[in-house]
Amino acid sequence: MNEYGRTAWRYWQTYRPQALAELPNPQAYFTDLGDQAEEMEASLWLDLQEAALAEARTEDYEERLGLSNMARMQAQEMVRTELIYLEKEAGTEHLEMLA
Repeated sequence: MNEYGRTAWRYWQTYRPQALAELPNPQAYFTDLGDQAEEMEASLWLDLQEAALAEARTEDYEERLGLSNMARMQAQEMVRTELIYLEKEAGTEHLEMLA
């Protein structure tokens, strides 16, 4: 299981315990979710990076690297929002997720 899968599992333990309890095989679910998240991140990163570099039209290596890194962070945030940090179950809003 990758980092996305582990993060989602911890999140569900804290904020989605009822949904977690209903999963027949949490290990498989979060392994698959993590793989899906990595694939989504890679695809988004490529798209965002291409768009940023095309718009910037720069040959400066450091600037291109910065744009690439920014695109990756944006892709990661999009993945977390869409796949990892789903709506919290009622009564869990006050809890804090442990690292």
